[in-house]
Amino acid sequence: VVEPLVGSGGLDEDHAARWKQGIDNEKKIKELEGRADGGDAAAMYRLGCHHFGGELGLRVDEAQAYGWFQKASDNGDVSGMAFTGRCLQEGGGVEQ
Repeated sequence: VVEPLVGSGGLDEDHAARWKQGIDNEKKIKELEGRADGGDAAAMYRLGCHHFGGELGLRVDEAQAYGWFQKASDNGDVSGMAFTGRCLQEGGGVEQ
């Protein structure tokens, strides 16, 4: 519903830019989720980063981030291993 409105010029420039950014972010997240579901450990790590930092329109969710870091780690991603360790050490997204 919103995408055609954004493309049609029916919104002022600022509103259209925010909506376009939101639509782009949603597409990026869905693409990463698809790649992660297919076993791409780097995509799993990136999803963890986006959840951890509240990026691409996601809310900060350390528990969700930890889950993605753990999956990345389990699939051999070294950065995922490092961030899994960091979360465990600092209590980010895990119970102490």
